[in-house]
Amino acid sequence: AILMFILSIPYVYFGWKILVIHFAAMIYNIGVNSHVLLFGGSFNRKKIDLTQRAAFNYQGTGAVQWLIGFPLLLFPILFFYLPYKFMGFEAGIATLIILGGIGIVFHQKLMNGITKRYLKSKHKMISAFDQNN
Repeated sequence: AILMFILSIPYVYFGWKILVIHFAAMIYNIGVNSHVLLFGGSFNRKKIDLTQRAAFNYQGTGAVQWLIGFPLLLFPILFFYLPYKFMGFEAGIATLIILGGIGIVFHQKLMNGITKRYLKSKHKMISAFDQNN
């Protein structure tokens, strides 16, 4: 995420707001979306054949992965739009940065919860990966 932000710095040519949006998105992705993805992965029960090619390969993709995608895409838009609509651009950006910052500050607690979820469901995951279908 940090590398992608650094690579996006030349977009400041089109206006400072683009750089601010990219910065807010980076903080939000690090603090919130990374934890949502890890938590969602604890529900994975699909076996994946690692010898298959990666491009356009949807094996292991089920309803859970698609359901995780909706909050990853829609929540940041919602969290930006509501403050933006009522208080302005800076409030929308600040909301994303604050939420991401909270996720970064509470990273250890969030990871402990996610780890417990993985440990609780490890036998179900192993048995699902072990199936030959």
